[in-house]
Amino acid sequence: MINNDYGAVILSGGLSSRMGQDKALLLTPSGKMLVDIVAEAASRVASCIVEVGGNYSGYHHVPDENSHRGPLVASVAGLRAVTSYRTFDGIFVLACDLPSIDASALESLVVLSSGCTVVPIVSGRPQYSCSFISAFGVNQILAKKEFPSSKWSQLFEAADDMVYLDVDAEPNLVSEAFIDVDTPMEYLHRYRSSHGSVSEPL
Repeated sequence: MINNDYGAVILSGGLSSRMGQDKALLLTPSGKMLVDIVAEAASRVASCIVEVGGNYSGYHHVPDENSHRGPLVASVAGLRAVTSYRTFDGIFVLACDLPSIDASALESLVVLSSGCTVVPIVSGRPQYSCSFISAFGVNQILAKKEFPSSKWSQLFEAADDMVYLDVDAEPNLVSEAFIDVDTPMEYLHRYRSSHGSVSEPL
């Protein structure tokens, strides 16, 4: 991957209605915000990063002007912003609430999918919040005038080279790296099971 040039979109907008507060600002036991963990991982694999939403990461920022319309619209806005700088070999699309993501997991997405657009699957569930879109897929997505629905899956299904990666079937991958946290219970469980105690979200 060293010889390839990738971009990344970090999604930190939305209403965070199930969490009850801004997920990007939730703290890990080490004191880092979740968005900082995602941004650090992205910075190791991408030469250009755009954040859509809260403007927390310090990278190029695009306001989430349609937060009520879900992550599909925000993802498209991010893809347009990244590609306005130059053409990339692919673009990572990452939610701001991936507590265990790291550069190794992101690199594995690309390597194991042979550079195709890829959505990881954990325990039978697609994890759209931690995905990679090939240059071919980006062009197809941005060429669409409209999507059949507002479901996030429609973004990736617009790419003809989209594949699913069964993370559980890959012995060298850690499933938790690809899973986001949407509720206070998920947040608390993640850190109580792997890091000990953690303060409950306000």
